[in-house]
Amino acid sequence: MDLLNDSVKNLYFRYLFPSMGSAVVASVYLMTDAVVIGKGIGDNALAALNMTTPIISFMLSIGILFGIGGSVLFSVHKGTGDDEKANKCFTTALLGVLTAAIIICVLFNIFDKQILSLMGAKDELFDLAFDYVRFYYYFAIPSVLVNFCSAFVRSDKDPNRAMIAVTAGGIVNVVFDIVLVYPAQMGMAGAAIASVSGITVQWLVCLTHFLSKKNTIRISKPIKVLKNTFQILKGGLSGFITELSNAIIIFVFNLQLLNYCSNAELAVYGVLANCAILFNALFVGVGQAVQPVSAFNFGAGQNGRIAKLRKYAYSTVLIMGVVFALSGILFPELVASCFIDLTDATREVTKTAMPIYFIAFFAMGVNVLSTYYFQSLMKGGYSLAVSMLRNIIISSVLLITLPMLFGGFAIWFAIPITEAVVAVISFILLIKNNKQMKSKV
Repeated sequence: MDLLNDSVKNLYFRYLFPSMGSAVVASVYLMTDAVVIGKGIGDNALAALNMTTPIISFMLSIGILFGIGGSVLFSVHKGTGDDEKANKCFTTALLGVLTAAIIICVLFNIFDKQILSLMGAKDELFDLAFDYVRFYYYFAIPSVLVNFCSAFVRSDKDPNRAMIAVTAGGIVNVVFDIVLVYPAQMGMAGAAIASVSGITVQWLVCLTHFLSKKNTIRISKPIKVLKNTFQILKGGLSGFITELSNAIIIFVFNLQLLNYCSNAELAVYGVLANCAILFNALFVGVGQAVQPVSAFNFGAGQNGRIAKLRKYAYSTVLIMGVVFALSGILFPELVASCFIDLTDATREVTKTAMPIYFIAFFAMGVNVLSTYYFQSLMKGGYSLAVSMLRNIIISSVLLITLPMLFGGFAIWFAIPITEAVVAVISFILLIKNNKQMKSKV
Protein backbone atom coordinates (compact mmCIF):
# COMPACT_ATOMS: atom_id res chain seq x y z
CA MET A 1 0.00 0.00 0.00
CA ASP A 2 1.10 3.58 -0.74
CA LEU A 3 0.48 5.75 2.33
CA LEU A 4 1.14 8.95 0.40
CA ASN A 5 -0.91 8.41 -2.75
CA ASP A 6 -3.67 5.85 -2.11
CA SER A 7 -7.15 7.14 -1.24
CA VAL A 8 -7.24 8.36 2.37
CA LYS A 9 -10.63 6.74 2.88
CA ASN A 10 -9.38 3.38 1.57
CA LEU A 11 -6.22 3.57 3.68
CA TYR A 12 -8.24 4.40 6.77
CA PHE A 13 -10.51 1.41 6.39
CA ARG A 14 -7.62 -0.89 5.40
CA TYR A 15 -6.04 -0.06 8.73
CA LEU A 16 -9.29 0.29 10.68
CA PHE A 17 -10.68 -3.18 10.01
CA PRO A 18 -7.55 -5.06 11.17
CA SER A 19 -7.07 -2.70 14.13
CA MET A 20 -10.71 -2.95 15.17
CA GLY A 21 -10.63 -6.67 14.52
CA SER A 22 -7.65 -6.94 16.85
CA ALA A 23 -9.41 -4.80 19.45
CA VAL A 24 -12.63 -6.81 19.19
CA VAL A 25 -10.83 -10.13 19.58
CA ALA A 26 -8.72 -8.79 22.46
CA SER A 27 -11.85 -7.43 24.09
CA VAL A 28 -13.71 -10.70 23.64
CA TYR A 29 -11.06 -12.64 25.47
CA LEU A 30 -10.81 -9.95 28.16
CA MET A 31 -14.54 -10.30 28.64
CA THR A 32 -14.28 -14.08 28.55
CA ASP A 33 -11.79 -13.91 31.42
CA ALA A 34 -14.18 -11.76 33.42
CA VAL A 35 -17.27 -13.82 32.59
CA VAL A 36 -15.61 -17.18 33.24
CA ILE A 37 -14.14 -15.95 36.53
CA GLY A 38 -17.33 -14.19 37.64
CA LYS A 39 -19.66 -17.04 36.67
CA GLY A 40 -17.33 -19.99 37.21
CA ILE A 41 -15.58 -18.95 40.42
CA GLY A 42 -17.72 -16.20 41.96
CA ASP A 43 -18.17 -12.51 42.81
CA ASN A 44 -15.12 -12.40 45.07
CA ALA A 45 -12.98 -13.85 42.30
CA LEU A 46 -14.08 -11.07 39.92
CA ALA A 47 -13.27 -8.49 42.60
CA ALA A 48 -9.86 -10.17 43.07
CA LEU A 49 -9.25 -10.05 39.31
CA ASN A 50 -9.90 -6.32 39.52
CA MET A 51 -7.13 -6.06 42.13
CA THR A 52 -4.60 -7.51 39.67
CA THR A 53 -5.52 -5.18 36.78
CA PRO A 54 -3.10 -2.37 37.75
CA ILE A 55 -0.15 -4.81 37.78
CA ILE A 56 -1.05 -6.42 34.46
CA SER A 57 -1.82 -3.08 32.80
CA PHE A 58 1.58 -1.77 33.87
CA MET A 59 3.35 -4.66 32.13
CA LEU A 60 1.34 -4.21 28.93
CA SER A 61 1.81 -0.43 29.07
CA ILE A 62 5.60 -0.64 29.08
CA GLY A 63 5.40 -2.31 25.67
CA ILE A 64 3.18 0.52 24.47
CA LEU A 65 5.56 3.15 25.88
CA PHE A 66 8.44 1.94 23.71
CA GLY A 67 6.29 0.54 20.89
CA ILE A 68 4.15 3.61 20.19
CA GLY A 69 6.95 6.07 20.86
CA GLY A 70 9.36 4.17 18.64
CA SER A 71 6.92 3.30 15.86
CA VAL A 72 5.69 6.90 15.45
CA LEU A 73 9.27 8.11 14.97
CA PHE A 74 9.85 5.13 12.68
CA SER A 75 6.85 6.11 10.51
CA VAL A 76 7.77 9.81 10.41
CA HIS A 77 11.30 8.98 9.20
CA LYS A 78 9.87 6.53 6.67
CA GLY A 79 7.62 9.35 5.41
CA THR A 80 10.65 11.56 4.84
CA GLY A 81 12.39 8.70 3.02
CA ASP A 82 15.13 8.24 5.63
CA ASP A 83 15.06 4.46 6.18
CA GLU A 84 18.35 4.48 8.08
CA LYS A 85 17.00 6.82 10.77
CA ALA A 86 13.83 4.75 10.94
CA ASN A 87 15.83 1.57 11.62
CA LYS A 88 17.96 3.32 14.25
CA CYS A 89 14.75 4.34 16.04
CA PHE A 90 13.56 0.73 16.03
CA THR A 91 16.88 -0.56 17.39
CA THR A 92 16.96 2.03 20.18
CA ALA A 93 13.36 1.23 21.13
CA LEU A 94 14.11 -2.51 21.07
CA LEU A 95 17.08 -2.12 23.43
CA GLY A 96 14.93 -0.03 25.77
CA VAL A 97 11.98 -2.41 25.92
CA LEU A 98 14.19 -5.50 26.37
CA THR A 99 15.98 -3.84 29.29
CA ALA A 100 12.66 -2.86 30.87
CA ALA A 101 11.19 -6.35 30.36
CA ILE A 102 14.13 -8.06 32.09
CA ILE A 103 14.05 -5.63 35.04
CA ILE A 104 10.29 -6.08 35.49
CA CYS A 105 10.57 -9.87 35.29
CA VAL A 106 13.24 -9.96 38.01
CA LEU A 107 11.66 -7.42 40.38
CA PHE A 108 8.10 -8.73 40.07
CA ASN A 109 9.21 -12.28 40.87
CA ILE A 110 11.26 -11.15 43.88
CA PHE A 111 8.62 -8.81 45.35
CA ASP A 112 5.55 -10.72 44.14
CA LYS A 113 3.36 -10.59 47.25
CA GLN A 114 4.49 -7.13 48.33
CA ILE A 115 3.45 -5.65 44.99
CA LEU A 116 0.00 -7.23 45.21
CA SER A 117 -0.44 -5.96 48.79
CA LEU A 118 0.10 -2.41 47.51
CA MET A 119 -3.02 -2.85 45.35
CA GLY A 120 -5.15 -3.18 48.49
CA ALA A 121 -5.71 -6.95 48.27
CA LYS A 122 -6.09 -8.77 51.60
CA ASP A 123 -7.59 -11.87 53.19
CA GLU A 124 -9.56 -14.04 50.75
CA LEU A 125 -9.21 -11.51 47.92
CA PHE A 126 -5.41 -11.59 48.30
CA ASP A 127 -5.27 -15.37 47.94
CA LEU A 128 -7.49 -15.33 44.85
CA ALA A 129 -5.62 -12.41 43.29
CA PHE A 130 -2.18 -13.91 43.94
CA ASP A 131 -3.26 -17.24 42.46
CA TYR A 132 -3.99 -15.30 39.25
CA VAL A 133 -1.27 -12.65 38.99
CA ARG A 134 1.69 -14.92 39.84
CA PHE A 135 1.50 -16.39 36.32
CA TYR A 136 1.91 -12.90 34.85
CA TYR A 137 5.04 -12.58 36.97
CA TYR A 138 6.39 -15.77 35.37
CA PHE A 139 5.45 -14.53 31.86
CA ALA A 140 6.49 -10.91 32.36
CA ILE A 141 8.75 -10.78 29.29
CA PRO A 142 6.13 -11.74 26.63
CA SER A 143 3.57 -9.59 28.49
CA VAL A 144 5.84 -6.56 28.07
CA LEU A 145 6.96 -7.30 24.50
CA VAL A 146 3.61 -8.17 22.90
CA ASN A 147 2.38 -4.58 22.44
CA PHE A 148 5.83 -3.39 21.37
CA CYS A 149 5.94 -5.93 18.53
CA SER A 150 2.34 -5.22 17.50
CA ALA A 151 3.03 -1.49 17.16
CA PHE A 152 6.00 -1.99 14.81
CA VAL A 153 4.22 -4.67 12.78
CA ARG A 154 1.37 -2.20 12.08
CA SER A 155 3.80 0.62 11.30
CA ASP A 156 5.65 -1.63 8.85
CA LYS A 157 2.47 -1.90 6.74
CA ASP A 158 1.41 -5.32 8.02
CA PRO A 159 -1.77 -4.62 10.05
CA ASN A 160 -3.37 -7.91 8.99
CA ARG A 161 -0.64 -9.91 10.71
CA ALA A 162 -1.23 -7.93 13.91
CA MET A 163 -4.90 -8.88 13.68
CA ILE A 164 -4.07 -12.55 13.03
CA ALA A 165 -1.76 -12.51 16.06
CA VAL A 166 -4.48 -11.18 18.36
CA THR A 167 -7.01 -13.62 16.91
CA ALA A 168 -4.72 -16.60 17.47
CA GLY A 169 -3.96 -15.48 21.01
CA GLY A 170 -7.64 -14.85 21.66
CA ILE A 171 -8.68 -18.31 20.51
CA VAL A 172 -6.08 -19.93 22.76
CA ASN A 173 -7.17 -17.78 25.69
CA VAL A 174 -10.90 -18.46 25.31
CA VAL A 175 -10.50 -22.22 24.83
CA PHE A 176 -8.09 -22.55 27.76
CA ASP A 177 -10.33 -20.35 29.93
CA ILE A 178 -13.33 -22.58 29.45
CA VAL A 179 -11.42 -25.87 29.73
CA LEU A 180 -9.19 -25.00 32.70
CA VAL A 181 -11.81 -23.22 34.82
CA TYR A 182 -14.80 -25.52 34.25
CA PRO A 183 -13.91 -29.20 33.60
CA ALA A 184 -10.36 -28.96 34.96
CA GLN A 185 -11.53 -26.94 38.01
CA MET A 186 -8.22 -25.03 38.22
CA GLY A 187 -9.88 -21.82 39.42
CA MET A 188 -7.94 -18.55 39.20
CA ALA A 189 -4.75 -20.37 38.22
CA GLY A 190 -6.51 -21.87 35.20
CA ALA A 191 -7.81 -18.47 34.09
CA ALA A 192 -4.33 -16.99 34.45
CA ILE A 193 -2.67 -19.78 32.46
CA ALA A 194 -5.22 -19.17 29.71
CA SER A 195 -4.43 -15.45 29.62
CA VAL A 196 -0.63 -15.70 29.56
CA SER A 197 -0.83 -18.49 26.96
CA GLY A 198 -2.89 -16.21 24.71
CA ILE A 199 -0.44 -13.32 25.16
CA THR A 200 2.54 -15.57 24.36
CA VAL A 201 0.91 -16.91 21.18
CA GLN A 202 0.07 -13.36 20.06
CA TRP A 203 3.68 -12.28 20.62
CA LEU A 204 5.10 -15.27 18.71
CA VAL A 205 2.83 -14.65 15.71
CA CYS A 206 3.89 -10.99 15.61
CA LEU A 207 7.53 -12.09 15.56
CA THR A 208 6.92 -13.93 12.28
CA HIS A 209 6.63 -10.54 10.56
CA PHE A 210 10.34 -9.95 11.06
CA LEU A 211 11.08 -13.15 9.14
CA SER A 212 8.64 -12.39 6.31
CA LYS A 213 9.14 -10.73 2.91
CA LYS A 214 6.99 -7.77 4.05
CA ASN A 215 9.50 -6.81 6.72
CA THR A 216 11.49 -3.63 6.00
CA ILE A 217 12.83 -3.24 9.55
CA ARG A 218 16.51 -3.83 10.12
CA ILE A 219 18.75 -3.80 13.19
CA SER A 220 20.98 -0.76 12.81
CA LYS A 221 23.71 0.51 15.11
CA PRO A 222 22.04 3.20 17.21
CA ILE A 223 23.55 6.64 17.71
CA LYS A 224 22.81 9.23 20.40
CA VAL A 225 21.07 6.50 22.38
CA LEU A 226 20.11 8.65 25.36
CA LYS A 227 18.71 11.46 23.20
CA ASN A 228 16.75 9.07 20.98
CA THR A 229 15.49 7.09 23.96
CA PHE A 230 14.19 10.32 25.47
CA GLN A 231 12.38 11.11 22.20
CA ILE A 232 10.87 7.62 22.14
CA LEU A 233 9.71 7.87 25.76
CA LYS A 234 8.31 11.34 25.15
CA GLY A 235 6.40 10.14 22.10
CA GLY A 236 5.06 7.04 23.82
CA LEU A 237 4.29 8.54 27.22
CA SER A 238 0.71 9.56 26.50
CA GLY A 239 -0.05 6.13 25.01
CA PHE A 240 1.54 4.56 28.07
CA ILE A 241 -0.64 6.67 30.37
CA THR A 242 -3.75 6.01 28.28
CA GLU A 243 -3.25 2.25 28.56
CA LEU A 244 -2.26 2.51 32.20
CA SER A 245 -5.24 4.73 32.96
CA ASN A 246 -7.45 1.73 33.60
CA ALA A 247 -4.97 0.53 36.19
CA ILE A 248 -4.68 3.93 37.87
CA ILE A 249 -8.42 4.54 37.94
CA ILE A 250 -9.22 0.99 39.07
CA PHE A 251 -6.61 1.24 41.83
CA VAL A 252 -8.04 4.51 43.21
CA PHE A 253 -11.62 3.33 42.67
CA ASN A 254 -10.95 0.10 44.57
CA LEU A 255 -9.44 1.95 47.53
CA GLN A 256 -12.35 4.41 47.68
CA LEU A 257 -14.95 1.67 47.41
CA LEU A 258 -13.25 -0.22 50.22
CA ASN A 259 -13.38 2.96 52.33
CA TYR A 260 -16.90 4.14 51.56
CA CYS A 261 -18.93 1.25 50.16
CA SER A 262 -19.74 -2.46 50.52
CA ASN A 263 -18.68 -5.62 48.69
CA ALA A 264 -21.74 -5.26 46.45
CA GLU A 265 -20.39 -1.98 45.03
CA LEU A 266 -16.97 -3.58 44.63
CA ALA A 267 -18.45 -6.50 42.67
CA VAL A 268 -20.48 -4.20 40.39
CA TYR A 269 -17.42 -2.04 39.80
CA GLY A 270 -15.67 -5.19 38.61
CA VAL A 271 -18.30 -5.30 35.86
CA LEU A 272 -17.96 -1.59 35.07
CA ALA A 273 -14.17 -1.79 34.99
CA ASN A 274 -14.27 -4.64 32.48
CA CYS A 275 -16.73 -2.71 30.31
CA ALA A 276 -14.38 0.29 30.44
CA ILE A 277 -11.43 -1.89 29.42
CA LEU A 278 -13.50 -3.35 26.57
CA PHE A 279 -14.68 0.00 25.18
CA ASN A 280 -11.28 1.63 25.71
CA ALA A 281 -9.69 -1.17 23.66
CA LEU A 282 -12.10 -0.48 20.80
CA PHE A 283 -11.38 3.25 20.88
CA VAL A 284 -7.65 2.46 20.93
CA GLY A 285 -8.24 0.34 17.82
CA VAL A 286 -9.34 3.48 15.97
CA GLY A 287 -6.33 5.38 17.28
CA GLN A 288 -3.97 2.64 16.15
CA ALA A 289 -5.56 2.68 12.69
CA VAL A 290 -4.97 6.41 12.36
CA GLN A 291 -1.45 6.61 13.74
CA PRO A 292 0.72 4.99 11.02
CA VAL A 293 -1.06 6.76 8.14
CA SER A 294 -1.12 10.12 9.91
CA ALA A 295 2.53 9.94 11.02
CA PHE A 296 3.71 8.91 7.54
CA ASN A 297 1.83 11.78 5.88
CA PHE A 298 2.97 14.21 8.56
CA GLY A 299 6.57 13.33 7.73
CA ALA A 300 5.81 14.05 4.06
CA GLY A 301 3.99 17.34 4.84
CA GLN A 302 0.62 16.12 3.49
CA ASN A 303 -1.65 18.10 5.83
CA GLY A 304 -4.69 17.90 3.56
CA ARG A 305 -4.66 14.11 3.69
CA ILE A 306 -4.33 14.22 7.48
CA ALA A 307 -7.43 16.44 7.72
CA LYS A 308 -9.49 13.88 5.79
CA LEU A 309 -8.21 11.08 7.98
CA ARG A 310 -9.10 13.06 11.12
CA LYS A 311 -12.69 13.50 9.93
CA TYR A 312 -13.20 9.76 9.40
CA ALA A 313 -11.65 8.82 12.74
CA TYR A 314 -13.56 11.25 14.95
CA SER A 315 -16.85 10.38 13.25
CA THR A 316 -16.16 6.72 14.03
CA VAL A 317 -15.48 7.18 17.75
CA LEU A 318 -18.47 9.49 18.22
CA ILE A 319 -20.83 6.88 16.77
CA MET A 320 -19.24 4.13 18.84
CA GLY A 321 -19.50 6.25 22.00
CA VAL A 322 -23.23 6.75 21.58
CA VAL A 323 -23.82 3.01 21.10
CA PHE A 324 -21.66 2.03 24.09
CA ALA A 325 -23.17 4.61 26.43
CA LEU A 326 -26.77 3.76 25.60
CA SER A 327 -26.17 0.03 26.19
CA GLY A 328 -25.52 0.58 29.90
CA ILE A 329 -27.94 3.45 30.37
CA LEU A 330 -30.89 1.56 28.89
CA PHE A 331 -30.03 -2.05 29.83
CA PRO A 332 -27.89 -1.99 33.02
CA GLU A 333 -29.10 -5.30 34.48
CA LEU A 334 -28.67 -7.11 31.18
CA VAL A 335 -25.07 -5.90 30.88
CA ALA A 336 -24.21 -6.77 34.48
CA SER A 337 -25.81 -10.22 34.29
CA CYS A 338 -23.39 -11.13 31.50
CA PHE A 339 -20.58 -11.03 34.07
CA ILE A 340 -22.08 -12.03 37.42
CA ASP A 341 -25.16 -13.67 38.88
CA LEU A 342 -27.02 -10.71 40.33
CA THR A 343 -28.08 -10.79 43.96
CA ASP A 344 -30.56 -8.34 45.49
CA ALA A 345 -27.67 -6.16 46.66
CA THR A 346 -25.72 -6.13 43.38
CA ARG A 347 -28.94 -5.66 41.37
CA GLU A 348 -29.77 -2.50 43.30
CA VAL A 349 -26.26 -1.09 42.82
CA THR A 350 -26.37 -1.98 39.12
CA LYS A 351 -29.65 -0.13 38.52
CA THR A 352 -28.41 3.06 40.16
CA ALA A 353 -24.67 3.15 39.43
CA MET A 354 -24.32 1.75 35.92
CA PRO A 355 -26.42 4.34 34.03
CA ILE A 356 -24.40 7.12 35.66
CA TYR A 357 -21.01 5.55 34.94
CA PHE A 358 -21.90 4.73 31.31
CA ILE A 359 -22.43 8.42 30.50
CA ALA A 360 -18.63 8.60 30.38
CA PHE A 361 -18.53 6.59 27.15
CA PHE A 362 -20.14 9.39 25.12
CA ALA A 363 -16.88 11.36 25.34
CA MET A 364 -14.26 8.69 26.05
CA GLY A 365 -13.60 7.88 22.38
CA VAL A 366 -12.76 11.50 21.54
CA ASN A 367 -10.24 11.65 24.37
CA VAL A 368 -8.58 8.31 23.60
CA LEU A 369 -8.33 9.06 19.88
CA SER A 370 -6.92 12.53 20.55
CA THR A 371 -3.92 11.09 22.38
CA TYR A 372 -3.06 8.87 19.39
CA TYR A 373 -3.78 11.58 16.82
CA PHE A 374 -1.60 14.19 18.55
CA GLN A 375 1.19 11.61 18.94
CA SER A 376 1.21 10.98 15.19
CA LEU A 377 1.73 14.72 14.56
CA MET A 378 4.64 14.87 17.05
CA LYS A 379 2.47 16.96 19.39
CA GLY A 380 3.67 15.13 22.46
CA GLY A 381 2.72 18.00 24.77
CA TYR A 382 -0.91 18.01 23.62
CA SER A 383 -1.14 14.23 23.81
CA LEU A 384 0.43 14.16 27.26
CA ALA A 385 -1.87 16.92 28.52
CA VAL A 386 -4.98 15.00 27.46
CA SER A 387 -3.69 11.77 29.00
CA MET A 388 -2.55 13.32 32.28
CA LEU A 389 -5.73 15.32 32.82
CA ARG A 390 -8.00 12.41 31.95
CA ASN A 391 -6.18 9.52 33.53
CA ILE A 392 -4.49 10.97 36.58
CA ILE A 393 -5.20 14.57 37.56
CA ILE A 394 -8.93 15.23 37.14
CA SER A 395 -10.08 11.64 37.65
CA SER A 396 -8.02 11.10 40.82
CA VAL A 397 -9.06 14.42 42.33
CA LEU A 398 -12.75 13.67 41.72
CA LEU A 399 -12.50 10.07 42.93
CA ILE A 400 -11.00 11.30 46.20
CA THR A 401 -13.06 14.46 46.80
CA LEU A 402 -16.56 13.54 45.62
CA PRO A 403 -17.20 10.77 48.18
CA MET A 404 -15.62 12.93 50.90
CA LEU A 405 -17.99 15.80 50.14
CA PHE A 406 -21.18 14.04 49.05
CA GLY A 407 -20.95 10.45 50.29
CA GLY A 408 -20.01 7.12 48.73
CA PHE A 409 -22.60 7.19 45.95
CA ALA A 410 -21.01 10.32 44.45
CA ILE A 411 -18.02 8.24 43.38
CA TRP A 412 -19.96 7.02 40.33
CA PHE A 413 -20.04 10.58 38.91
CA ALA A 414 -16.24 10.98 38.88
CA ILE A 415 -15.46 9.32 35.55
CA PRO A 416 -18.36 10.88 33.53
CA ILE A 417 -17.37 14.36 34.74
CA THR A 418 -13.71 13.68 33.94
CA GLU A 419 -14.42 12.52 30.38
CA ALA A 420 -16.72 15.49 29.69
CA VAL A 421 -14.20 18.08 30.91
CA VAL A 422 -11.30 16.48 29.02
CA ALA A 423 -13.40 16.25 25.83
CA VAL A 424 -13.81 20.03 25.90
CA ILE A 425 -10.05 20.44 26.35
CA SER A 426 -9.38 17.96 23.50
CA PHE A 427 -11.70 19.96 21.23
CA ILE A 428 -9.87 23.21 22.05
CA LEU A 429 -6.48 21.61 21.34
CA LEU A 430 -7.77 20.16 18.05
CA ILE A 431 -8.91 23.61 16.89
CA LYS A 432 -5.57 25.12 17.87
CA ASN A 433 -3.61 22.39 16.10
CA ASN A 434 -5.76 22.63 12.95
CA LYS A 435 -5.05 26.36 12.72
CA GLN A 436 -1.32 25.69 13.05
CA MET A 437 -1.45 23.07 10.30
CA LYS A 438 -3.41 25.34 7.95
CA SER A 439 -0.92 28.16 8.47
CA LYS A 440 1.83 25.86 7.17
CA VAL A 441 0.01 24.91 3.96
